[in-house]
Amino acid sequence: MDTGYHFEAGGGFNGPLLAGLYGLLLSPYRGIFYHQPLTLLALIGFVSFWRKHRWVAGLTAAVAVILVLVFSKWWIWWGGFAWGPRFLVPLASYLVLWTAPLLKRWWAWLLIALSAAVQVLAVSANYVLWEIELRGLYPTDWTDPLRYGAPATDNPLHSPVFGQIYLLARGPWDAVLDVAWWQDGRVFWWVPLIGLLLVALGGWLVWKKVFSNQYSVISMPLVHHLSDTFLLLLLALPFTFFALRAYAQDPHFGQPGRGYRAILTEIEASQRPNDAIITVAPYHYQIPMNFYDGPLPILGFATEQPLRAETENLLKWGLARGGTLYLVTAGLPPADPANGVEQWLNAHAYRADDRWFDDFRLLHYGTASPTHALTATGAWGEPPGLELVAARVSHRQARAGQVISLELDWRKVDELPPLHLFVQLLPPAPPPIAQYDAAFPTDAWPDSAMTTTRVGLWVPPDVPPGDYTLIAGWYDPATGQRLPIDDRDFLPLTTISILSS
Repeated sequence: MDTGYHFEAGGGFNGPLLAGLYGLLLSPYRGIFYHQPLTLLALIGFVSFWRKHRWVAGLTAAVAVILVLVFSKWWIWWGGFAWGPRFLVPLASYLVLWTAPLLKRWWAWLLIALSAAVQVLAVSANYVLWEIELRGLYPTDWTDPLRYGAPATDNPLHSPVFGQIYLLARGPWDAVLDVAWWQDGRVFWWVPLIGLLLVALGGWLVWKKVFSNQYSVISMPLVHHLSDTFLLLLLALPFTFFALRAYAQDPHFGQPGRGYRAILTEIEASQRPNDAIITVAPYHYQIPMNFYDGPLPILGFATEQPLRAETENLLKWGLARGGTLYLVTAGLPPADPANGVEQWLNAHAYRADDRWFDDFRLLHYGTASPTHALTATGAWGEPPGLELVAARVSHRQARAGQVISLELDWRKVDELPPLHLFVQLLPPAPPPIAQYDAAFPTDAWPDSAMTTTRVGLWVPPDVPPGDYTLIAGWYDPATGQRLPIDDRDFLPLTTISILSS
C-alpha cells in the first residue's frame, strides 16, 4: 500500500494488531475513549440509530471498523508527536451521527460536556511539552525510528489528557499556554469572551431545537436549521475577522521587517516566474503560509543526509525551471553536515550569496549553465602557485535580480595555504554591486590536476542598468592580503551588461 510517509527499514502495516487496537481504543496514551468520551455515547446511540437507519448505520460502521483495523496494523499507530489518536479523526462525523438519537437524554449531555472539556484542555496548553516529559519518564531511542515507541500506554496518570492539567497547574502560563489570544503576556480578553458568548448562543439554539416538541431531531425541516446557521454566521464572521487581525500580531508568526518576513519581502521584490523557494525550516512553515503572497512554488524539507530519492527529484525539478532558487534555512549554520539539501544545491547549482536575517539564512542559487567561454587566463602568486586555465559565464547580458553563473577551472602549480576566492561585479567607481567570497581548501588540491569552482553572483533588483566589469582574485584569510597577478591583485574576466529588472 502506498502512503504519504517515507518508510524506514522495517516500517509499514506490520505492527501487532492487538497492540494497535488497544493503543488506539483503550490506552491512556492514545485511546479514543480518553481523548473523546463522546465515543462511548456514540456506541450506545448506535443501537437506536441501527433500528431506524440500518443501511446508513451498517455502511458507517463498516468504514469505521476498517479504518480502526488498518491503522492498528500501522507500525507507528500512535502517530508520533500528536494529540490523541489522530489517525481516527475521520470517525468524528460518524460518532456525531450515532449520537443523535440520544440528544434528548439529560445524561447524554454530561458525556458531551466531558468531551468538550477534554477538547478545551487539548487546545489550552502546548501538548508537545508533555510529550517531551513522557520521553524522560519512558526513555526511547530518538535516533532510531523503529525504537521510538509509544510511552505511557498503560498508566492512566500519565495520559496526555491529565498531562494538560499538570502543565496548566504547574505553569508558568506564558510558557505553557497555546492559545492565540495570549501572546507573551499580552492578553486579548475580548476574544475568549465573545467566543464563549457565540458558543453559548449556538448551544442554546441546538438545545431549543433538540427539545422542541414540534419536530423530531432528524426530521426537522432544513429551513429551521438554515435560519439559525445564518444568524451564527452573521455574528461569527466579523468576530473571526477582528480575531485574526489580533492573532497576526503574535511574534510566533514573524515580526514585520525581521527574520523570515524580511526574507519574504526581499524575495517578492526580485522574484521571476521561473524561480522557486526551497526551505529547510520545518518548524516555521506558518510564516510563508501567512505572509508570502507571490506565485512561486515553495519546496519544504527537513534536515536529512543522505537525501531520499523523492527529495532529489523535487530539487531536480526546481533546478530544471531555470530561474533563481531561494534557499531559506532556520537555526542551521553554514555547511551543516545534516543539511543535505544545501549540500546538494552547492554541488548542482551556483551559490551566490549567504546572508543572515536573525536566526534565518537566505541563499541565492543560479541555475543557468555557463555556456559563454571567456578568454581571460592568468597565474596568481610570486612565484605562481595557481593558474586560471579556463572560465565560462552564463550571461553576458543579465537583468537586475538575476543570478549570473560562473565556472572557473584552476590548476595548482605550487604549494599554497587555504585561500579565499572572491568574484566581484564592479561599476566604474566602487563599491561592487555584486560579490562572491568563499573559502576553498587550496592546500589540499592535487598538484597539476584541474579543479573547477562554481560561483554565483546575485545582482540586486535595484542595480542601475549599465556595463560592469567582472573580476576574480584570491586572498589569504590569515593576513587579508590578496595574491598578486601580474601588476594587479585581481584579474578582469569580462564585461557584463545589466538591464533593468
